[in-house]
Amino acid sequence: MAFYRKIVVLLLINTMLSPSLFACAFHDLATDNLTEELSYTVGHYIKVGRTQGKIEEPSNDSMAMYLFLNSLHKKSAELAIFHFRQPIDGHMSTIDVTSKPTFIEYNPERTLPMLITEMDILWGLAQGRFTWQWVKSEGLATINGTTKQRSKLDKILSETYS
Repeated sequence: MAFYRKIVVLLLINTMLSPSLFACAFHDLATDNLTEELSYTVGHYIKVGRTQGKIEEPSNDSMAMYLFLNSLHKKSAELAIFHFRQPIDGHMSTIDVTSKPTFIEYNPERTLPMLITEMDILWGLAQGRFTWQWVKSEGLATINGTTKQRSKLDKILSETYS
């Protein structure tokens, strides 16, 4: 009986300390995961779009982000720094396209506009399958921030992905 207890305890400890268990949980602790305005709404519409076949998930998120950053950098006449939040995956990052497209470590203290959408939407924009106007009208993305921040980022995305 003691042998089985040891196995059960070992399995419980392994489950509680599994690296995959903490993989995404920790970067949500420092974020506004539960309070970011419209995050759940966008996530819902993306899930609906996926089930209806309107949205195709990229096979490689890194490649999708690379294509999006390059297309934004090449096509946009304006420079931008903004937060990017994936409402379903829970990932947060800061995108800087002022000189060359790069990621900056997310810092919630920065007061930047926040683009809320998933990687498949950015992939569709980069490939020219979606326009920014269509993405907004379907509820697949939103921008949070001050009125001035929202309108500036919206203008950049509208001009880049029309």
